[in-house]
Amino acid sequence: MSHLYDTVVPTVIDDGLLMETVYEQGPKGEAGKFCKAEGVAPAEVHELCLEYKNILVIDGLWEFVNLTKLQLCNNIIEKIEGLELLVNLVWLDLSFNNIHFIEGLDTLVNLEDLTLYNNKITCLENMDNLLKLHVLSMGNNDLRDLENLRYLRRFHNLRSLNLFYNPLCYDPQYKVFVGAFLPEVVFLDYRLLEEEHREKGAEMYQLPVLKLIEKEAKERKHREKDLAKSQTEKAHIDAYVENLDGPLLFKNLYEEDREGNLLSKVKGAADLISEFKHRFVRVCHQIFNLGIEEKTARDAEVALFWECFNEAMEEDRKRGMNATSTFKEEQKAIFENMRLESDPVKLEDMVKAYHVRVTELWDDLVGAEMHLVDELDEIVERFELSLQDMASNFIEHIQELMSKLREYEGFHNEKLTEVATAQLESMARGEFDETMSTELVDILSDKDSTLSAIATSHDLHLLKIDLREDKIVNGITTWKTSLIKDIRKSLWERNRTRMTEICHFIDQARDDVDNLEMTP
Repeated sequence: MSHLYDTVVPTVIDDGLLMETVYEQGPKGEAGKFCKAEGVAPAEVHELCLEYKNILVIDGLWEFVNLTKLQLCNNIIEKIEGLELLVNLVWLDLSFNNIHFIEGLDTLVNLEDLTLYNNKITCLENMDNLLKLHVLSMGNNDLRDLENLRYLRRFHNLRSLNLFYNPLCYDPQYKVFVGAFLPEVVFLDYRLLEEEHREKGAEMYQLPVLKLIEKEAKERKHREKDLAKSQTEKAHIDAYVENLDGPLLFKNLYEEDREGNLLSKVKGAADLISEFKHRFVRVCHQIFNLGIEEKTARDAEVALFWECFNEAMEEDRKRGMNATSTFKEEQKAIFENMRLESDPVKLEDMVKAYHVRVTELWDDLVGAEMHLVDELDEIVERFELSLQDMASNFIEHIQELMSKLREYEGFHNEKLTEVATAQLESMARGEFDETMSTELVDILSDKDSTLSAIATSHDLHLLKIDLREDKIVNGITTWKTSLIKDIRKSLWERNRTRMTEICHFIDQARDDVDNLEMTP
């Protein structure tokens, strides 16, 4: 442990500390009272500053999922952890801590500004997913190897890099190396990277840079290919029809089907299975195509919803701006008249009239907000009904196609029973097939064993079909329910945020007249 702990008592990040900080950094006046009375949900907080708190362990932040800016600088943190759910972070400051390794940042894909200044880091690593990184401050750490800087080539948006006071900065080739291998960097150690360093670097490291570019090009092609494949797979999963564009479901019927695989060796069964597979896979393709078509239709419906939603929001924004702009113009004229008024009685009447105007503005803004809430509720209700219809139609068609699969399975079961019974009768007459396995002979030893094996195989196939149908139905149902739930939650959060903004604006308007300096 650090010797600092002999004199500093580590602070635990708990709900008390977090909410105290939120209220300290939140709005004041009536808006602040409103926030405290109503409570502030962690998901409503976008910026949080926890500096100089003697924090040792990052913890308790999992509910602050909408944070875009987080300051944890000037603490005694030793490990980067507990940030996995803060996927909306754009700005993260962990400077002036005791961090030894870069880790725990994999999910922070929106991070643009990362500060790890004045820690104990020896290696640039574990930032592969931070592709939006624009500013990186790693000054005053223990980076020693210039070659380690090649790691930063993956950050094509990186423009500002601070490595000042690291041992590698004292290498004579430091700036030349950066100029050669990090062409995207514009500012190095808070100063413009000079062109002479780029030119000298291009000359000095020409061959290794060319080899590196060639290697990166090959890797990029592989990544693009893998990405295209994963995007296609994800699209199929989102349509709930993954792996139904081929024979995989049919193969799955026989994966755990011991009896079915044995019975497939009965004379005449191979042809039956071939025909069964042909029909089965054809319907699977129909299910797949239906799923993709319905997914496209759902995406269009969702896009239309957001278009209507954003249109209503834009109209409200313009209405709010007009109302506040008009008030600001009126306020300017009112205040000018107040400054010129020397009669205390008239001045008092003017102040009262002003407060009446502020109250009218409050009523106007709140009324507009309530109107918008009602309008958005209606949009969501219509959208929900539309989704319900689409989901119901999709499920109905899926169930029809799945019924076809069960029909084909039933028909195959009947034909398999016929050929197996024929084989059983042949064996009863003493006509044996020497190629049959002992397990198959046991199944065909009597009629009950044969029918039992066929029934077991049939039931397993039906179960596999039922499970696949349930997966599709449950998938579309869960998607619809979750989407509407998330939309309603976001509407509630938006309303809370807007009411806070209105309170803050009205508080400021009231404070403006109280702070108005009158002409003596």
